[in-house]
Amino acid sequence: MHNQSSRGPRALTLALGLAAVIAVPANAQQLKLWEISSTNEGVNQNWENVIAQFEAEHPGVEVVMETFDTEAFKQGLAVALTSTSGPDIFFNWGSEDSAVLARNGLAADVTDMGEGRWLDKINAGLLAPFSVEGRAYGVPSHSIAKYMYYNTAFYEENGLTFPTTTDELLAMCKTVREIDPEVAFTSLGNRDQWKGIHYVSMLTAEYVGVDAMLADMRLQNSDDAMFTDPGYTKALAMMRTMEEEGCFQQGVNVTTADMSRTIFASGLATSIYCGTWCPGTFDSEGLEGGYSMAPFPAVSDAPEENHGYILGLTEGFQISAQSQHKELAADFIDLILSDAVQAERLVLAGRIPVNGAGVGAVSDEVHPAIQHVVADLPNYKGFAPILDVDLDGRIVEVYKRGIQDVIDGRVTPEELMAKVRAEALAVKSER
Repeated sequence: MHNQSSRGPRALTLALGLAAVIAVPANAQQLKLWEISSTNEGVNQNWENVIAQFEAEHPGVEVVMETFDTEAFKQGLAVALTSTSGPDIFFNWGSEDSAVLARNGLAADVTDMGEGRWLDKINAGLLAPFSVEGRAYGVPSHSIAKYMYYNTAFYEENGLTFPTTTDELLAMCKTVREIDPEVAFTSLGNRDQWKGIHYVSMLTAEYVGVDAMLADMRLQNSDDAMFTDPGYTKALAMMRTMEEEGCFQQGVNVTTADMSRTIFASGLATSIYCGTWCPGTFDSEGLEGGYSMAPFPAVSDAPEENHGYILGLTEGFQISAQSQHKELAADFIDLILSDAVQAERLVLAGRIPVNGAGVGAVSDEVHPAIQHVVADLPNYKGFAPILDVDLDGRIVEVYKRGIQDVIDGRVTPEELMAKVRAEALAVKSER
């Protein structure tokens, strides 16, 4: 866990139209913010700027920001929200992760708070990923998507074209090893289990289809059909095949996500499946200008109609139902949705804005990779669902641990899906 308090003076940026240094009073009212930690300097700079502006506009208020790695955040959030000592505002994914907090009374209903705030900046339809039974329990701030990033020089120098299908991918795994046995086609850091489930999510969307997948994930399918599509096991089998064919570096399940990015940036892997937040990290590790982007290769034996999606989702913020500062928290979220802050988050943090009104003024400052994403996203049918944010947490835990076992060959895809199905039926019966 990291604690980033706004205590003490902070220089305010000209980009946000401020020019003074504000000293926070010793008896300042505290607004607690929880967020996922980041090694991206632009992300952290953006947060400093946003907090500084908010404190300048709200004298006597101190924003205390705490950051956590993804797993610690997920494990600790629900517990923290049961008391007034938890965060007032917290990051979350627009999915089952946010919906379960709403159903359990841990997230505040913000439907009416949007009037005169963010509803003047974004379409109300964008609240859907954070809504339950027609009421909003969170506000989107940006979208993310995952691409294959690959080392441009490696492919050009060896006369190679990045694979567009999984058949080509498996062939490329062998080709890369023939060129240099110490280099893997792609790096995967699955120690914390979420990187592996992202691979499986994309593969499953191709094999099963987005609509059928969502029906299972939302536990809306009939009991006898739920999670029985053979595409689920095919997706898992592809992960095992990639491991057997040497597509990944050694020790996938003991490699962290951060380590996997370093492996790619250092040239020990030719590619990595990573989010739109990753370019800044690659740049900071010496690969600036040295990588290109491509969609995840289409699954060769999947139905044609299932192609054309990209793994991604909307992220945003919720307010604790226990917060004593809900209106102040709503003001903070509204600032994040402002034209200038949305534009700055695009430039510094690579966050694809939900409010694009201020983007035109900064278009020349946007990272080339993010420019590519903004231009590319309209080419897809939509976002493929992500299993670890769209499924009930109990089912996710079975899935994530099981993917590690499948990769290592300890269980078969069929054995894992039997466990997933059993857990899904148990969860459904308790609702």
